[in-house]
Amino acid sequence: MSSIRSLNIKTGSLKRLIKDKEVYLAEIVQVKEKISKLSDSEEDSWNLKKQNEILKETMDMIPGCNDRISKAYEDLFNLVNSNDPNLEGTKELQEAKDLLDSINID
Repeated sequence: MSSIRSLNIKTGSLKRLIKDKEVYLAEIVQVKEKISKLSDSEEDSWNLKKQNEILKETMDMIPGCNDRISKAYEDLFNLVNSNDPNLEGTKELQEAKDLLDSINID
């Protein structure tokens, strides 16, 4: 596989994983709001129980997302820093570096 193609795949993969995590975090906020409304209106307990299950399942997805993001970050970082002459000066390399710089991995 060419270096540029590999770089594009790894960059796209990391972007997708970050977006997936953002979607899960947004869903957590929405479900918490829904639970709050259900609690306030004293709706039937079955709906409340189901929303709590959904919240737990969504929150359980975050650690896996973090692991996949860390792995994808590491893969992309290694490729960017491989000093591959085929990548030097390409817009794909700059895009990958910009993405790496924008991410805070703890």
